[in-house]
Amino acid sequence: MDIVKLSYQVMGIGNWTEVHVSGDVAKALVKEYKSYGWPVKLLAHETEHTDLHIVNG
Repeated sequence: MDIVKLSYQVMGIGNWTEVHVSGDVAKALVKEYKSYGWPVKLLAHETEHTDLHIVNG
């Protein structure tokens, strides 16, 4: 299973909130949060690999 770190800033104000969720959940949250106009960042890595890469969501 892919686990990703999702960061978002509610209403674009204040501190970023960071959560670790599955890739499928992250995709749904990115879509939802972007529909609100919130900034979203996604840092993804596969549990089988140690490489991290940035995913522009």
